[in-house]
Amino acid sequence: MKIYSNSRESFPKKLFLAGIHGNESKYTSKILELLKNRLNLPDIFGNIVIIPEITKNSKYVSTLDEKYYKTNAGKILLGLIEEYRPEFYFEIHSYSKNSYFKLTELNRVNISGIPPFVDLNNGVLMASIPPALRKKFKETDFCMTLEVPNWKSHEVYDIVLEILEFGVNSINRDEMIEKIFKKYPKGAKKAKWLAEEFNLTFL
Repeated sequence: MKIYSNSRESFPKKLFLAGIHGNESKYTSKILELLKNRLNLPDIFGNIVIIPEITKNSKYVSTLDEKYYKTNAGKILLGLIEEYRPEFYFEIHSYSKNSYFKLTELNRVNISGIPPFVDLNNGVLMASIPPALRKKFKETDFCMTLEVPNWKSHEVYDIVLEILEFGVNSINRDEMIEKIFKKYPKGAKKAKWLAEEFNLTFL
């Protein structure tokens, strides 16, 4: 497992993860490798930790399922959160074309117990992290899940990288949220409304 990082003594701490379950690393790990290559880590404010691949090809277990956190990949993920205690946390996932409506329709609340993802641009979906995992963070921390369309992942690299760079360059949660609202006002408003409607922490 590659870990790219600068000083652990710096704050805020920011953790970027991909290759979280199944074969998603095939579509998502390259994004974090590109992010790492864009950054001169020693000169970045805060402690940046980039892990492009937790698992290469494992049995798919949803991160909404408590069983995931008992898998090897899930234990690694929890261990990284415990070790770094990040104030900014990003998970990069991927999804197939036939999963788009399952992820974005309002009925997802009845099926999975959480609100749908919001399409920010060209199929790049945004939401917070699973509620059970969000509880491991402070309310003032920023937590984001991005889902990348796996049939056109190369097309959306720049969109995802820009959002991640917002995180790299933000001082705190409020600044990051302001950047998301400015760039994607419609999607951000919908995501905030959904979080409030279902009494969840918005990002």
